[in-house]
Amino acid sequence: MKMRRFLFNKLARDKTIERLEKQGVVLKSQILEDNNDYLEAITQKIVEELEEVFDSQSQEELVVELADLEEVMDAFKKLVSIDQKDIDA
Repeated sequence: MKMRRFLFNKLARDKTIERLEKQGVVLKSQILEDNNDYLEAITQKIVEELEEVFDSQSQEELVVELADLEEVMDAFKKLVSIDQKDIDA
């Protein structure tokens, strides 16, 4: 059996990692402990999710992608200590 390797160098949800491991995928992952590294990674993830919003081909896909973007934005706000109440104000 031939083993394929690929680089998946971006943030992933814990459930994604668990799902892949259950499928037999061998992963090497790391937890970003440094806030600067995490800030850079989450900023890249925001851009990625926003591109997926613009690439949506249906209303259903758009809703899913907006939910993903919102989840990443919530993590970003938490990281930079900004509360949604402050934004709403």
